[in-house]
Amino acid sequence: MTTTTLTKVERDPDFRLMEAERQRLRRRFDHDALERLLAHVSPEHREGILECFRIEGNEVRELWYIGDPELQSILDEVWAPLWMGRTVEEIEADETERPGKRLAIERKRRDPDPHVVLLAVLEAMDRESWDVVARWVEPVSTSIEHGLSELRARWMPAERRRTILNIMPEGEETAHVLYREQEQRLDGTWDDGTVRVNTVRRTGRGWRVLISDLLAQAPR
Repeated sequence: MTTTTLTKVERDPDFRLMEAERQRLRRRFDHDALERLLAHVSPEHREGILECFRIEGNEVRELWYIGDPELQSILDEVWAPLWMGRTVEEIEADETERPGKRLAIERKRRDPDPHVVLLAVLEAMDRESWDVVARWVEPVSTSIEHGLSELRARWMPAERRRTILNIMPEGEETAHVLYREQEQRLDGTWDDGTVRVNTVRRTGRGWRVLISDLLAQAPR
């Protein structure tokens, strides 16, 4: 962990991270944000900052604190992608003071992970909250209105609980969420459940559940 105290200076409009330098940087950091950070510090401090993000053999240096609040805010942007592969719960449970956690959580709450979206949709269907469902589904070959109408007619509300078993990405735009779905019996116990899989797709509105996929699993 590295701490430094710097003061933000006026942005150097000519500073750029050249492609050769970007290739030396560790992945999963926001390299564009790092470029902005470096442009706002005096040239003599840039090399020391870059050393904290380069691939340098087995030695790993990490820059956690930079002193100036505005520079620290940009440092949060640099670190935020590192946290995006974790759930909100995992990020909150992390006890280190690495930057970017708060920003990553804010981004995740604005754009929830695919399994979070799927569970929200299924729970809303169980409550028959179809206005909530409409916000998080995506049509493929059918309109949302037509698809929801058919889904409402076929869905059987029940007391259900679901456990995520696996999330299988397919590229960056599709995720297949594997989960176990159990229903509560009349005596209050739970059945053994059924393993199901639903597809969640990245759209211009964020992660959305395919309504065609929901219809394929609904009773007929």
